[in-house]
Amino acid sequence: MPSLLESQRLSLEELDRIELEIAERIRRNPDIYKAYFSHNLLGGVKRPLKQTLLQQHEIKHFLDQYSKKSQQINQEVIKDGEKLFQEIQEIKLDLSGSFKLFGQKIEQLKNNHKMHPNQPLDELSQLYSMFSSQFENERYPKKRKIVSAFCSDLRLDSIFSLEENYGQFLDLSKFYTQWQNLPGNKEADINLHGYISNFSNFKKSFSSVNKNSTEYQVYLTSLYAYLCDFWIKIQPLNEPEKNILAINAKGVELQNKSDESIQLNQDGSVFCKSCQKSFAKETVYKGHLTGKKHLKNLKGNGKAPETTNQVPILEFKIREISVLLEKQIQETIKNVERRSHLSERERLMDIEARQQESEDEYDFEGSDEISHGNSDEEGVETLDNGLKVAMGPDGKPIPYWLWKLNGLSLEFNCELCGNVKYHGRKEFESHFQETRHGHGLRCLGIKPQFFSWFKDISGISEATELWQNIQKEHGIVKDSDESNIETEDNEGNVMSVKVYNELKKQGLL
Repeated sequence: MPSLLESQRLSLEELDRIELEIAERIRRNPDIYKAYFSHNLLGGVKRPLKQTLLQQHEIKHFLDQYSKKSQQINQEVIKDGEKLFQEIQEIKLDLSGSFKLFGQKIEQLKNNHKMHPNQPLDELSQLYSMFSSQFENERYPKKRKIVSAFCSDLRLDSIFSLEENYGQFLDLSKFYTQWQNLPGNKEADINLHGYISNFSNFKKSFSSVNKNSTEYQVYLTSLYAYLCDFWIKIQPLNEPEKNILAINAKGVELQNKSDESIQLNQDGSVFCKSCQKSFAKETVYKGHLTGKKHLKNLKGNGKAPETTNQVPILEFKIREISVLLEKQIQETIKNVERRSHLSERERLMDIEARQQESEDEYDFEGSDEISHGNSDEEGVETLDNGLKVAMGPDGKPIPYWLWKLNGLSLEFNCELCGNVKYHGRKEFESHFQETRHGHGLRCLGIKPQFFSWFKDISGISEATELWQNIQKEHGIVKDSDESNIETEDNEGNVMSVKVYNELKKQGLL
């Protein structure tokens, strides 16, 4: 069993390793910590969004472990400070004397090595370094999962649902169903798009709902809990808990006002529950609190004070956190509108594509060294295109489902163009107007005025057979071989064989 001083040293070494690995990840991908900067001095290669988000959650686990170890060190110092000081004094005395304690430590190390000969020398490096997890990519064997062995169980699919698409959209379909079934709801026929657009506007979307019902309070509680959890998930390193604590603090302040028998009306006036009277301004309301009438009404008939109504407080909290999630709400509205225009086949393909395992969680080990080594290509992302799909306008491969939807998975071969393969029907049809295809037709002796007759014909045998039929129908005489073969006379004049024979018969040569 290691001594207290050795335990402290191991803990401090682990803290140092965590700091080193966090710095290494930010050096490799500055976008992990981009929210804290207003510049981009670190530069570097742009990484996929999913990979960045995965490493942000990994660093969050590192920071939690760092905090845990730091507290453990402090507790050991507070609890066993005298024992720790005694061990340090014993080591000082031993170093100034016989080195007996030092020899005992050496023997313990040797015995430990004999008992565990295969124990790695640097366990912390293998635990916290990138690509140290044992998960490998079956499709690309050279790729390994980018997370460390410490976070080997960390997966984005377990953090985000399929509908959330790794934090880009909100998954409000469950709450939409709850809202439709609320007591007294006369606006249940509103579609999902309309609900997401106004779910935080309680004056518009909940005008007919019975807000005193238990179902409504349960709905608000679960909705606020989901929004808080989503806010934490999409930015794990930006201390989102502080925003939630600030919102809860405002809710407590509003609750205290409610406990003081104050109620804020929509027109800005203040209503006193004890006096059953409205005041135009809050200052007037505070002035009447010391009045005899209010104090008399406050004592009332000796009844116990009523419990605070949580519905206005929950509505206030949802409105506040919706302001923070404004970008994600707008993206969700656009996504719902986009999916509403998809056919059933396109919708199934979209779901199938998102259900596939994210390849962005894998990367080539040491690929960042290659990217940083070439200064001319710095900042250019090297993308693996194993399926060899077409590239989009942003320089990245288009989604696989969109590639198949446009028929780009189909290949068309054209023998007239030299066996060139074209991807997709659109590209194949447009190539008939290109110069390369026209050159192939000319090589077969086909005249340009008949090129339009050979559309959708890509085989040499088909084109030759059609050209023979056209020659017969239109009486086109094929040029003789004598007209095509050239020769020279005795003086070196070049002419066709046909002209040479005619001149020779006339005796001009």
